Amino acid sequence: PFEVEFTNASQNGSDFSWEFGDGNSSALISPSHTFDNYDLNALDDEITYTISLQAETTHAISSLTCTDGQTREITVAPRLLPSFNIDEPVGCSDRIVEFENTSTGGTALSYLWDFNNGESSSEHSPNQVFSHVGFPDDHETERVFTVNLTATNPKGCVREVQQEVVVFPRIQ
Repeated sequence: PFEVEFTNASQNGSDFSWEFGDGNSSALISPSHTFDNYDLNALDDEITYTISLQAETTHAISSLTCTDGQTREITVAPRLLPSFNIDEPVGCSDRIVEFENTSTGGTALSYLWDFNNGESSSEHSPNQVFSHVGFPDDHETERVFTVNLTATNPKGCVREVQQEVVVFPRIQ
């Protein structure tokens, strides 16, 4: 979502009509409006909205109504939706886990993976080894790694998502 505070610079108007290009309108002098870009058919496309302002005044003596208007465009980047799949989220120590990045929200996204094991990656869909040595009498205790994916788009929007990888100790 992208919230915009509009400033009405009209002079001598008494009534105002804003059209935001998304089916919503306002009669406030300087409204705010939230634009969204969540089109399931076009998750990576920008949407451009045409905003119009009509200002009007009726002169008391002559009953003459004067109007004038302006239009502007606002482009809204796609909603950033980071997501990923884990090939096998539960397993034994020292295994390679494959991560499939399924994020949407535009092109040229950058990614930062934190595997919660001291390792990180900026690859699109990395692989990572998870180890758990355990203790001599601790063969049943698993270790949970919370994997965090942070996605950033070129407009500076940042979102993150987390999932867990569970690793059981290696047999010694």
